[in-house]
Amino acid sequence: FISVYFLASFFKLEKNGVDVRTIKMLLPSLAPGLSCFPFILEYFGESTLANAAIADIGNKVFVLIILYLLALKWYHKYEYVEYSGKGNKLKSLAKSLIQEPVNLVIIAGIGMLLIGINYETMPSFLRGAVDRLSMMMTPLVLVFIGISVKLDWKQLKVIWSILLFRSGCAFLFSGLVLMISQISDPMVAMLIILFPQSSCSFWPYAHMSAINKMGEDSEKAKTFNLDLGMNMLALSLPLSTLIILALSTYGEKSADLLFVFILSGVLITVSLIPNLLRRINTKFFDAKEVKMVEKKEDVLELNRS
Repeated sequence: FISVYFLASFFKLEKNGVDVRTIKMLLPSLAPGLSCFPFILEYFGESTLANAAIADIGNKVFVLIILYLLALKWYHKYEYVEYSGKGNKLKSLAKSLIQEPVNLVIIAGIGMLLIGINYETMPSFLRGAVDRLSMMMTPLVLVFIGISVKLDWKQLKVIWSILLFRSGCAFLFSGLVLMISQISDPMVAMLIILFPQSSCSFWPYAHMSAINKMGEDSEKAKTFNLDLGMNMLALSLPLSTLIILALSTYGEKSADLLFVFILSGVLITVSLIPNLLRRINTKFFDAKEVKMVEKKEDVLELNRS
């Protein structure tokens, strides 16, 4: 999330613009269920998957609650929607948070557990419906992403650079955690490396869609750029899947600290090089054009003389 401030200045994006707010929502979010959990289960077993599911709790709190509150804050700030008072502000935030569909399901699930209703106690026809629904979710999300993508070559190049930078930062974070904690268990070390490489989550996009819909009657600019968000989701999933699959296939050797830091440096460098070269070329041609103009002015002055 913090790295977006650096990316905004490097890619010459408006500091508090629509694109930057969209990137801030998606870049720090994780969707391990789509891109990470299947490979952890296949290569490292159920115990490692259970640890990954526990680690995902923090991610879910951040994605479902903190990012939603942040999106609401930006909506009221940049759409110029005023609250009538502090009490109404807190009441409105709480109401919006509770009415979020995912949070309603979580609250319902916690309530069922508190009164002793769980998956095993449900009738067989309900368990069958839940199982089929869970199997449908991933294909439905992928189909929705596929039919919603709007390809823009210029935008796609920027998104690839941002996603590579995100992956490099994740490797850097994993390397620092491994270096500080001195973890000896290779399964836990692999989890620390693979989990942050998960693709961007779909839920921030759902938040952004809901927020934009709230302001659809506003004459001001929309709070988020949904086309940019969808393209980021579409490109993030295959990139994360390839990285996680490659590291899982490579095995425990991927947990080597030096290897992680080298990979981080390579990805961050590769992500910044195209824009750096573009800047150098722009400065070179601008300087060349200035010299040509100055030379033309000198010739005109000489002719006048």
